[in-house]
Amino acid sequence: MPLMRLDKLLSQLGLATRSESRAICMSGRVRVNGSPPRTYSEKVNTDLDSITLDGKTLIYKQTRVFMMNKPEGVVSARTDGRDLTALDIMDETCRRLGLFPAGRLDKRTTGLLLMTNDGDLTHNIIMPSSGIVKKYSAKLLSPLPINAERLFAEGIVLSDGTRFKPALAEAADSTRMNVYVSVTEGKYHQVRRMLKSVGSPVADLKRLSIGGLVLDPALSPGEYRELDEQEISRIFEK
Repeated sequence: MPLMRLDKLLSQLGLATRSESRAICMSGRVRVNGSPPRTYSEKVNTDLDSITLDGKTLIYKQTRVFMMNKPEGVVSARTDGRDLTALDIMDETCRRLGLFPAGRLDKRTTGLLLMTNDGDLTHNIIMPSSGIVKKYSAKLLSPLPINAERLFAEGIVLSDGTRFKPALAEAADSTRMNVYVSVTEGKYHQVRRMLKSVGSPVADLKRLSIGGLVLDPALSPGEYRELDEQEISRIFEK
């Protein structure tokens, strides 16, 4: 790991702004290998050096990924001129980490949303060529037609010529008013448009999983938590 300035380390951990970090470094609250730093610009090795703040060991992770149960009415963006964003509902520490959505859910859709600071990770998640399956549950306004499973498996084609890759539609119960849909793309309002095209408009839509990563049932709408490395790896399970 390359050397990093001490004040930059504190700010990248979301503990303070860069200017606040400088003051904290020189306040006596920080120790590097047991000793106070000589200057806030002191270089530290985040792999080898022991760095503490108020006696608590600081662990630097370059990639940060959070799982959020996105509530309805929140947009999947860092900033928005009109609506509350996913970043807006995170705490101040998280807002300092440079997080952004790894993929999107529309304003009305709820469920699993990933927030990260890693652009490469995001690219690997959202690219259709990655083949990562996103699973949704949908409550419908009209029952899913009997031939819908076949149409989804063949690849839905809309009247405007828009083509979707083959997907999986499964009735969740005998009423066929509740369904599961699994897709490997992330086109605009894709699941809603696919279901509407077969005569079953969506009343409610929720994302349940991305790859092998399932939304934590302990998270209420608007709640979130950080993922560990093992959980991040589940995203890419097929």
